[in-house]
Amino acid sequence: MLLMKDRILMNRRQFLTTGIQTSSAALLSLPLVSCSRSNPQTTNQGTYQVGEQISPETFVLDSQLIQHSILELCSRSKAKVVVLNFFGGGAMGHEKRVGGLWCPDSFEDMHIFRYLDFKYSKGDVSILPVACAPVYSSHLYGQEKGVYMNESDNSSKYKEAVDAFVESTEAAVANKYLPVRTYYDIRLRNLFNRRDDLQPGKGYGPVADWQGRFRASADSQKYGTPTIWLLDENGTVLADPFFGNLYHEQPFEIKYTVIDVDRVIQELL
Repeated sequence: MLLMKDRILMNRRQFLTTGIQTSSAALLSLPLVSCSRSNPQTTNQGTYQVGEQISPETFVLDSQLIQHSILELCSRSKAKVVVLNFFGGGAMGHEKRVGGLWCPDSFEDMHIFRYLDFKYSKGDVSILPVACAPVYSSHLYGQEKGVYMNESDNSSKYKEAVDAFVESTEAAVANKYLPVRTYYDIRLRNLFNRRDDLQPGKGYGPVADWQGRFRASADSQKYGTPTIWLLDENGTVLADPFFGNLYHEQPFEIKYTVIDVDRVIQELL
C-alpha cells in the first residue's frame, strides 16, 4: 500500500505531465507579466505562524471599495476552514490574458477553488478570494506607471485605475472563473514587499506593521500571487501557506496542487 506522501508525489507527477501541457501550452508563447521570480534578496519578515491569530487591523475592500476586516470576514463565515486566496486580479481589457486575469499563475490555480467550492458546499469550508492589483506593472495595462503605489486615495488617476481594475475583476467573477465573490487588495498591503526598490511613494500613506505578513517567509516573488492560507473562523492560522507555483517559468515549478490543499483541509475538519 502506498503511503500518503507517495500518493501525493505520484498525483503531482501526473498533474505535471498532463494539466500543464494542455492548459498552459498556448500561454507559453505570449509575453507574460512576471508575477513570479524576483530578486532572491527579497526579505519577508514577520510572516504569520501556525497557531497565530491575524491582526484585527488587516483589511480588504469589497467591490464598492468598502473596507472589511479579514478577521471579521472569517468570523462571519462560521466555517471550520477559511481558504484565503490572494491572486492577481483583472487584466483591464487585455484579452490575451486567459480568464481576464493579469497573473497567469493565478489563473492556473483557479481550478483549485472551483473544486473546493463544489466539494465543500455545506459550509464547513469557506473560500475568501482577494484580488491584488498589478501595482508594479500598471503601465502595461494602459495606466500610469506606479499609479497604485504612488498616487493618493483622492487622486483622479488612482480612482480611475481602481475602477478599471475592479470592473475587469468583477467580469472574471461573472464569467465563473472565480466561483464566489471576491474582495480586493488594491495597494498590495497583505502581500506587501519590503524590498528597497519596491517601496511606495508619499501618496501611498504610511506602511502599517501588519502589511506583508501574508507573504510566505521563503517567497522571493515580486508579487507573491497566488498565495493560499488556511484560517479558522477566529482568524487563527491553521497551516503553513501554499505559495510559489510558477506555471510559466522555464523551468516551471509546481509546489502544490489541489490534492495537497484538499488533503490539509480534510485533516483540519
